[in-house]
Amino acid sequence: MFAVTGLQSTIVAKGAGYLTTVYEGATGYRYLYIIALVIFLVGIIVSIIFDKRLQKAKERDKIEGAPEDLMI
Repeated sequence: MFAVTGLQSTIVAKGAGYLTTVYEGATGYRYLYIIALVIFLVGIIVSIIFDKRLQKAKERDKIEGAPEDLMI
């Protein structure tokens, strides 16, 4: 999750000036919006995957018993 949020701020900080300078008008801002939207969607997908894996681990622990000194 840190990589997704850190990547977004890095891209915006480094690439915003470049995109708005190279592409005249609102085109550069559209590209920035598309990049941010893609990163947001990747973050949502990764969060859903982590949630499903956590639910499966909790179900498995109910059946098999939780390992000692490990809380999920």
